[in-house]
Amino acid sequence: MNLLVRLKNTIFFILFLALFTVSYAQSNQNFDKLYQQTAKLVDDEKFKNAFDQALNLENIGNQNNNNLQISKANYLLASIFKKQENYLQTIKYATKAKEFATLENNLEYTILSSELLSWAYVYIGFFDEANSLLSDIDSMINQYSGKEKHFLTYKKLYREASLLRRQNEKPKAILQVYFKALKEINQYDFSNIHHKNENYLSLYNNIGRNYKDINTDSSFVYFEKATKFKDNSDERGNADLDANIAAYFVDKKENKKAIELLNKSIPTLIKSEHKFLTAESYKVLADAYKNDGNLAKGLEYNTLYLTYKDSLNLKRNQSVNEAVEYVKKIKHVEKNTDSKLPYTYIIAGFIAIIGLIIIIVLKKKKSN
Repeated sequence: MNLLVRLKNTIFFILFLALFTVSYAQSNQNFDKLYQQTAKLVDDEKFKNAFDQALNLENIGNQNNNNLQISKANYLLASIFKKQENYLQTIKYATKAKEFATLENNLEYTILSSELLSWAYVYIGFFDEANSLLSDIDSMINQYSGKEKHFLTYKKLYREASLLRRQNEKPKAILQVYFKALKEINQYDFSNIHHKNENYLSLYNNIGRNYKDINTDSSFVYFEKATKFKDNSDERGNADLDANIAAYFVDKKENKKAIELLNKSIPTLIKSEHKFLTAESYKVLADAYKNDGNLAKGLEYNTLYLTYKDSLNLKRNQSVNEAVEYVKKIKHVEKNTDSKLPYTYIIAGFIAIIGLIIIIVLKKKKSN
């Protein structure tokens, strides 16, 4: 009888374990499917829907007590705010993503969240912190091999070039880093054509931009290379490239080409969230009209540029200041915590010594 009861209990336990395993696997599949959907919304810049779904993903991760899922959700949230150039929220969510990825010993999301953090630190002027993160990323990448290593190295080099640009390094030094990045990305096999187009367009566009003060012909060569990777899903990248090509045309006194190009791209920009690019495009268009002899149009677009610029600079400065204050506060807390640690160790050691003395005294009393 006891044998039958034990057998019955064993069967129930095995069935429970099997059901739990299937349920857990299904939960992970559902999370991964929703994660991919949300990542696409971020790529397509449908930020409201992406934000709501990313918060939902974080809730699922918390319910599952799954550190990696929480990290992934926060990485998406940080990516949304990066695209909106909100430095404070990027830092907050990327920091959280990095913490949970580290808890899970997950290299991929530790690297990806560190890369987002380094971007934000560059833009708020914390260059030492950005450099430190890039060094950490470098050592983590060395643990990879194959195509993943090439892509992660490319992203790290791309971010390094951005840091050099913000530090006003010479164009030649920046170009050297971009060409190293190009070598790495050429060895990566993209499974997603949109990601391939977006990364190549951005890289070639930045190479062209940095060639501008060295060799304008080379600059246009790389702008043309970038044009081949234009993708309808990358409005920001397309508009940035158009503004750079139009500026090249203005420099070459081919003003009508610049006017035609920008009159096609600006309406798309106005509908989007890319207000800084809209402002820059207005500036180039104003120069093109003025140089072409249409002073009225030149004045009209220059006024639009100045109106946009003043408003946007105010918002950007506010965003930068908020992020700077937040980072300073974090660093102050960390500094205080670190400074208290030696005293904590001293007190703990002192208590341990007192405890040892008490034990020795008690033992002596017992022996007497």
